[in-house]
Amino acid sequence: TNPITSDMRYGNNIFILVGYNSTTAITSTDGITWVLKTLPSSNTWRQVVYGSGIFLATTQGTAAASSTDGTTWTVRTLPNQTWQSLGSNGTLFVAASNANAAASSTDGTTWTTRIMPASAVWEYISYGGGLFVATSASATTAATSTDGITWNLRTLPSATGGYFGSAYGDR
Repeated sequence: TNPITSDMRYGNNIFILVGYNSTTAITSTDGITWVLKTLPSSNTWRQVVYGSGIFLATTQGTAAASSTDGTTWTVRTLPNQTWQSLGSNGTLFVAASNANAAASSTDGTTWTTRIMPASAVWEYISYGGGLFVATSASATTAATSTDGITWNLRTLPSATGGYFGSAYGDR
């Protein structure tokens, strides 16, 4: 059975995709040839990011996994929430829930609970230009943070269906 991929990221010279509702991840060093890998459990893998020398994959629950090479994965656990999104600035991992909860970690193992500025389904977190940006399933709700700890509520222009992603790129 071919899994549906949930998220893809690049780090440590590796592209990595995690499979939704599976134990599957795939990696590539060139984006052309892909190698099947195994995650530590069959789960609803939601997102994967790279920072602090590790890949960190999270689910919509408390299950997580970390890997330095995309091949060998170690089971991790996040605080008790329904986690929706995960971001990293390279040294700090930030997760946000489907409520007003957030958490931060420098190693993917030890997490400190934080608070988002509103109760929302926080779909994606991106980092760039010194700023974390979290978007929600709401048509107009977003949040920003310079440190991944303290968040400020922002209002986006209204969009049919809401915003379900964010990205940053240098010019």
